[in-house]
Amino acid sequence: ADKGSSKDDIRRAQYVEAKSYLATSRRTKAFEILAKLSSATKTPEGAEAAYMIIQDKYDQGKFQDVENLVYKFSDSGTDQTYWLAKAFIALGDAFAERGDLKQAKATFESIRDGYTHSGKTDDVLDNVSMRLEKLEEMGVNSLQAVNAAMPKLRAAKGLVNRKPRHIVLIAKNKVGLKNLYQLISMSNLKYFKRFPIIP
Repeated sequence: ADKGSSKDDIRRAQYVEAKSYLATSRRTKAFEILAKLSSATKTPEGAEAAYMIIQDKYDQGKFQDVENLVYKFSDSGTDQTYWLAKAFIALGDAFAERGDLKQAKATFESIRDGYTHSGKTDDVLDNVSMRLEKLEEMGVNSLQAVNAAMPKLRAAKGLVNRKPRHIVLIAKNKVGLKNLYQLISMSNLKYFKRFPIIP
């Protein structure tokens, strides 16, 4: 960005730079930029940066940091409800990982009951529904059932397995190769959660 660039242009350029660093596995540089961006949670880039930092803490198993950062994000007065809801999903997952299924269920239900769906690409309610169904499958459909479900949860190592699966894809022709490149780009830029994830 040059001297004539607006704050918005600079912020967007930093966001693209951080995503590029993530795509090339330069996480330290990426998270330095994301930390700066996350101070402006009222902007789309800042809110997403805040969420990405929270998700990274979750992936590292730093569940108390997740809780602290989510509440800080919530208290910031952001109107970026999609990223805030995604952060609260990470908080619910963190509660579940720590064995607090009662709080996890309450967190997911509060998102379900208070969040307004914003369009076709909005996956918040689908993610929440999946987690609540998982709890119900385990017999956690009331607060009294939480203790009985704990051994099953511990045996399954949480609601969501954080370890990525690996896949080998081979392109049959040039069209397939182009599609493969698009999948790789999407997994590194749009669906990146500590590791590139194929959508």
